Amino acid sequence: MRMRHLATDPGVGHDQAGPEAAGQQERAGGSRVPGWLVPAVTAVAELVVGGYRIAGPSLWRDEAATISGSQRPAGAIWALVRNQDAVHGLYYLLMHVVIAAGGTSETMLRLPSLVAMSAAVAVTAVLGRRLARSTGLPRPELVGLLAGALLIAVPLTTRYAQEARPYALTTLFAVLATYLLLRGAASGRRSWWAGYAAALALTGLFNLFAVLLAAAHGVSLVAAARPSARSRDAEYRAARAAGAVPGAPAQAGSAARTAIARSGWASAHAAATAAPIETPPTPIGPSRAASSRADR
Repeated sequence: MRMRHLATDPGVGHDQAGPEAAGQQERAGGSRVPGWLVPAVTAVAELVVGGYRIAGPSLWRDEAATISGSQRPAGAIWALVRNQDAVHGLYYLLMHVVIAAGGTSETMLRLPSLVAMSAAVAVTAVLGRRLARSTGLPRPELVGLLAGALLIAVPLTTRYAQEARPYALTTLFAVLATYLLLRGAASGRRSWWAGYAAALALTGLFNLFAVLLAAAHGVSLVAAARPSARSRDAEYRAARAAGAVPGAPAQAGSAARTAIARSGWASAHAAATAAPIETPPTPIGPSRAASSRADR
């Protein structure tokens, strides 16, 4: 069943009234929070947190690989993709433009990651708000703010926001794909599904392992297809399924995952933290030289 409007409170007493009646009740209640405020606040918060001392740590070896791969001419980057490194080709092309415009300072190299992670936090907040409305939680705007705040609080969020590697961009497109999945499952419109396919493809182009998120999305769709004893509304069931997905790849701590799952955001958080484990960073700048002299 298609749904044109978002149900704010699909409770037991409103199952028969339908999503439009719930939407009218929300408008009658007079929500005073503008729709743009939730993503804007969380995005600015991540810009502040993630941008704090972004140029402090020296560039480490993987970031040096970014410089090496991105400083080449576009034709040489394509040759690198065909013969050696097919995983990071799109990211190197992006950083090729960034380096040409602003150079290779720590701040300039890491700025795309900071912007991407801030956008990912904003989309997470929007997704949390939508899930809260679909599942009938009170104060969906507050729920969205908490969803974004929880993602900001995850230590890996700050790490990838301050790293000149593609993982922040992977996070952004993974969360966006999850949001578009929810919209597509609710409305059935081809435009949402086309956007979902594009977002998932970009997720894989920036990090091949992140396409495993599609498996978690598949679980969501299978769960959403089951008849619901409480409501047959498509978005309600899709939201419940998306909030119940346990298996998407994530690197956050178990406490953060548990807190998000209790609020119905497990799928969104799994998408937002889909990034591989790496070895600890090794500085290549002056700090490494200083440490070597101290050892001698």
